[in-house]
Amino acid sequence: RWWRCMKTDARPSPMPKHYKRPPPKHVPTAKWSTRFVAIDALVATTMTTQQERRVVDVGCDHAWLSIGLVSCGTARSAIAIDVNEKPLEGARNNKRKHADELPIEFRLGSGLEPVACADECNVAIFAGFGISAMTAALEQATFKPKNIVLNPPAKHAPQARRWLVDNGYAIVGEACVVEGGVVNVVEAATFVGVNDDRCTSTNYDDILLGPLLRRETASSGIHFDAFQALLAARLRGVDDAIRRIPGGGVDDANANANANDDVESLVGTMDRSRDHTRRRQKSHAELLRERRSLLAHL
Repeated sequence: RWWRCMKTDARPSPMPKHYKRPPPKHVPTAKWSTRFVAIDALVATTMTTQQERRVVDVGCDHAWLSIGLVSCGTARSAIAIDVNEKPLEGARNNKRKHADELPIEFRLGSGLEPVACADECNVAIFAGFGISAMTAALEQATFKPKNIVLNPPAKHAPQARRWLVDNGYAIVGEACVVEGGVVNVVEAATFVGVNDDRCTSTNYDDILLGPLLRRETASSGIHFDAFQALLAARLRGVDDAIRRIPGGGVDDANANANANDDVESLVGTMDRSRDHTRRRQKSHAELLRERRSLLAHL
């Protein structure tokens, strides 16, 4: 499976100019990770104005992200949510010790259930857990957040993009960073409606690779090195999956050059990902199509 290859020897991602500001004064430097820096930068540069940003951090755990966003002025206020009481108590302790004066609330619950209405939140952040749990929380919510930031495992990035555009969210920012030898992808999106051109014009490569990330170059792309490491890891996994298919092989790519190029072929592959036998029997052409897209961007 390609996601077993997500470890990389790529160096930690250099931070672009608008990322380069001191760590939040209320957060210990060791706790303000590269991933958090990327989330902070995307929220700060793509979403509303600082005075309007009311952030909800779903699955907050230690709440360093919530504390950091409010501390450095990216958000006006934050609601930190966790489904378990123990990490939430640790988060409260962190705030008491380091940021007692900041406007941060802590609520126990699942997903966005503890948030009463959209007036309490216009930026919803989901970081550090699987895309199925993220989308389930969004679909069960009683309101639709104006802005969403998703940081699922890198293996789930295409599913995250597919869900966003299918539900009327335009992807307005993307980040790909290396932290601790692991590639992390962050997607920032704003609700525009399912009929907006930014949703309807999304193609296969946009979903697979990212509409913004795939257009970065070595000279201008701030995430280029990490993104190339991600593509290389995914290509190794795709090649391995193709070899496991009875009668399959990467040398068959030319013979299958007319494999379906549309977005639905990728969605079909995702939907069958839990049924590995069915995937091996029916998705050879789809895997070859994915391989060609990866090679084209490496």
